[in-house]
Amino acid sequence: MQTSQKYTEAKLQNGFATKAIRSGYIPGPELSHSEPIFLTSAYHYENADYAAELYRGEIPGNVYTRIQNPTTDIFEKRIASLEGAEAGLATSSGMSAISLTLLHLLSAGDHIVAAQEVYGGSNQLLRVSLPKFGITTTFVKGENLSEWEAAITPATKIIFFETPTNPTLTLVDIRKVCEIAKAKGILTIVDNTIAAAALQNPIALGVDIVIHSATKYIDGQGRAIGGVICGKSEIINQIRAISLRNFGSCLSPFDAWIFLKGLETLELRMEKHSANALAIAEFLSTYPRVKKVNYPFLSSHPQYELAKSQQKAGSGLLSFEVENLATGRNLIDSVKLISLVGNLGDTKTIIGHPASTSHQQLSVADAAASGITPGLIRLSVGLESVEDLIADLTQALG
Repeated sequence: MQTSQKYTEAKLQNGFATKAIRSGYIPGPELSHSEPIFLTSAYHYENADYAAELYRGEIPGNVYTRIQNPTTDIFEKRIASLEGAEAGLATSSGMSAISLTLLHLLSAGDHIVAAQEVYGGSNQLLRVSLPKFGITTTFVKGENLSEWEAAITPATKIIFFETPTNPTLTLVDIRKVCEIAKAKGILTIVDNTIAAAALQNPIALGVDIVIHSATKYIDGQGRAIGGVICGKSEIINQIRAISLRNFGSCLSPFDAWIFLKGLETLELRMEKHSANALAIAEFLSTYPRVKKVNYPFLSSHPQYELAKSQQKAGSGLLSFEVENLATGRNLIDSVKLISLVGNLGDTKTIIGHPASTSHQQLSVADAAASGITPGLIRLSVGLESVEDLIADLTQALG
């Protein structure tokens, strides 16, 4: 089998696109230019002593694909590189990434302070599932810094938020919330799914752990489900060795390979998603039947300056309010090009009604506090010709 000493991981990987395409991979003896897929559940051990040392964690190597896999390892290293983290850990979904992280770091009696404007699944995890383990959460308005500080108690171990939020596109001031947390010795966890690493680097702004639903922009074509956790090696290695092993929510090697291919075009796609979304946000903001448009890179948005200070662009997600529930449903039923699908971050533009889908489990009061009104429409803007998308929205609104 051919071998070569020439191919080692490139050291000159400063640009985002270069890291997204090349980091984490050193060709093996086969010298494959594309990253190989290792579709195996188990690995050969050289002898009994070698196996015992592997299981004790005394030497590096592959134990079992539930814990690590060579293809998944490349993906983990690559996304960690893009986030500026020491290490990454891939999981079976974005929700499993959040659940694993919180269950690993917290115990009964511990407390979380979280932004109330989080994804519906995260909201239900914090409100319904974690209290069964004795873990409680206080929700605050993400943009209100005084609420963050006031909600902290001696039992607070985690501050958790996403920015921009799904679906209201509210921003949290990452630097200032991290300053509050660090002064109290509290870990910060940020869901960076909407900005997708290409547009925002929370770790550089002071965050301890970054989480993604890789299902969204990292894949970018609606093909696979997965998640990833990025942070310091000590924390990530412990989550892998204990919680990933025990809970078993590992990523398929094939899906890891799909995400690797998605990362190669991530920067280009996020630029186009953002340009299309801004054009549509500007169009909707002038349309008479639209009451409000939520998109931080609109100059009229109240958090526009904050958006420019911590994001490179606005991403592809926006939301807007129409008069009432009936108008919203009529709009959704009237689009001809745009898809009604339970996802976001796809190359195809997707429309949805959060109050009756992703956030329907919230009480009326909790939904209102999170900005989920009956007339709120979420739009995940894809990569189609923006003129065609505007034409579809125009005829549907009319």
